[in-house]
Amino acid sequence: MKNTGFYSYGNKAQLGESKHALTALVVEDDEELAELLVVLLSEKGFTVHAAGNMNDALAVVQTAMAPDLVLLDIVLPGLPGKDGFDLLAAIRRNEGWAKAPVVMVTSEVSDDQVMKGLKAGADAYIFKPFKWETLYSCIQSVVGI
Repeated sequence: MKNTGFYSYGNKAQLGESKHALTALVVEDDEELAELLVVLLSEKGFTVHAAGNMNDALAVVQTAMAPDLVLLDIVLPGLPGKDGFDLLAAIRRNEGWAKAPVVMVTSEVSDDQVMKGLKAGADAYIFKPFKWETLYSCIQSVVGI
């Protein structure tokens, strides 16, 4: 993690060889950061949807096709007692979403939080504040582009 700035299990999806436009879901309650991520991912060719709370994010998971990438914050408003780990669990339980690459993008930096995310099925973990280049390297690693 010290060398790359993120932890990743590596290329799981093998999507880089795909001919379709890549899609992403950004789950982030900080509106400015969410907008920035949408712009940056769009510039890299992603079609991006953003959700700013648990309710909206769960609705996307329950009704939409799985994206090629999920960027997921841990601390999210919307459902009392629920957080990004609960959303990650819902993603992994949903048959259509179970294999979607999930990158935890969060300020929750304790070893316990990282292990909890990885054990729950996150493909990578990066801490805020981050450099775009580092996050994009992480995305490339898990998405396979």
